[in-house]
Amino acid sequence: MQRILLVDDEEQILQLLEMFLEMNGYRPVLAHSVQEAVQVVSTAEFDLAILDVCLDDGNGFELARRLKADHPQLPVVFLSGLSAEQDRATGLSIGNAYLVKPFQPDVLLKVIQQQISGSPA
Repeated sequence: MQRILLVDDEEQILQLLEMFLEMNGYRPVLAHSVQEAVQVVSTAEFDLAILDVCLDDGNGFELARRLKADHPQLPVVFLSGLSAEQDRATGLSIGNAYLVKPFQPDVLLKVIQQQISGSPA
């Protein structure tokens, strides 16, 4: 079962994503902050990371840079409320995909499947 790191400071979003991913055969691991995510990644391997950009203790873009420095093959998907073109461009320059909240679950699932399989978007 593929492991997915979920990082968001909104508990309700984490719970919904956790249920959604489990229903679709994935094993989500939750982190509520940059600090928690860094700690979790230091002790486990992941097939994909889904990151919010605005976190209470930092920035998802910076977290992605840290994750990619240690795990360059790790696909990163941003799931953010920031919809400005500059934010999307920044996200795509660091990560593999950028989805804006609210998102369509079927679109997120397709992005996850493409990123884990290595297929083009």
